[in-house]
Amino acid sequence: MLSYRANQLEVQRDDVYITKSDLLTIRTTRGSCTEAGLRHDIRVAIHYIGEWLAGTGAVAIDDHLEDTAMAEICRARIWQWRRHAVDLTNGLTVDDALLDRLFVEEQTTLRSELGEAVWNAGRFDAAADMLRTWSSRTDLIGFFPIEAAAVI
Repeated sequence: MLSYRANQLEVQRDDVYITKSDLLTIRTTRGSCTEAGLRHDIRVAIHYIGEWLAGTGAVAIDDHLEDTAMAEICRARIWQWRRHAVDLTNGLTVDDALLDRLFVEEQTTLRSELGEAVWNAGRFDAAADMLRTWSSRTDLIGFFPIEAAAVI
C-alpha cells in the first residue's frame, strides 16, 4: 500500500524481525570497505568541521555543497569502522594506529589542497583533534555541534 502521508505507521511488516544486533552490525552490508573510502570520510569531516568551527555552515568539498549531515555521516562511519575493527579491502584493519597515520596524511593532503590562506582561516587542526578523539571513544557521540560547542 502506497501512502503519501507523513508516515505509514499503519503499515506493519510481520515478516521482518530486526534486533538491536542487526542494527549495529556492518558485516552483512553490501559493498566494500576501502582505504580510499575511509580517507575520504576523514578528509571531508576534517574539512567541514574545520570550516564549521570558523563559522561557515555550508562548505564546497569536491564539487559538492556539504553540510552538517555529511560531516555526521563521515564521522559516524569512521567511528563505526574503528569500533568494529573493520577489515579493509587492502587487508588493513581499522584501528587506532591506522587512524593515527591516516589522520596525519589526510590533514597534510587537505592543507595542500586548500592552501595556506584557507588553512589558516579555518580551524582544521582543532577539527582533526576533535574528530580523532571522537573516533576512539567506545560510544558514538551525539550530534557533533553539541560536542564541539562544549570544547570551543
